[in-house]
Amino acid sequence: MEEKKFQPKKLTLSNTKQEMLEAYQVVLKQLEAQKDAELKPEKKLEEKKAKEVIQVAESLSSEGVAKEISNLKIETSKTLAQISDRLEEEVNKFRAI
Repeated sequence: MEEKKFQPKKLTLSNTKQEMLEAYQVVLKQLEAQKDAELKPEKKLEEKKAKEVIQVAESLSSEGVAKEISNLKIETSKTLAQISDRLEEEVNKFRAI
């Protein structure tokens, strides 16, 4: 990208108000352009992160999600069975007392 450097006019006491305002506007535009150039790397980083998130989301298939849900159901069932067995043991201990 080609950058144009604006050289503001030298201000003197004989300059008119309009000339001073024009010089101010030139310097203001130059500062805004410099600020925009500094922000671009941050925007590029944000865009890169967004692309990575999209790629990860696309890599997840509905079959993979269904498989993980099935695994969670199996684990939940096992845990509930273990809790049920423990509860029965405690009930039997209570009845023995």
